[in-house]
Amino acid sequence: MHSQAFKGKTTLTRHRFGMVNLITVVNDVISFILIVTVNEILKDQIAQLHAFSQVTASFAHTSRLDFVPEK
Repeated sequence: MHSQAFKGKTTLTRHRFGMVNLITVVNDVISFILIVTVNEILKDQIAQLHAFSQVTASFAHTSRLDFVPEK
């Protein structure tokens, strides 16, 4: 019982077709894993940058309030 796609195909052709599909699935899985991993790494980096920018923005704001220009 083979699908219509395999009707009249040789065993070698069916195996090649199966390997191409398998390789495609493996590539998709690897791509997904890499994207998730990179996103996790970037999420931590972005959180650290955001925290740093909040601290420096707060410091810059309070520094400007205390600033008295010289005459």
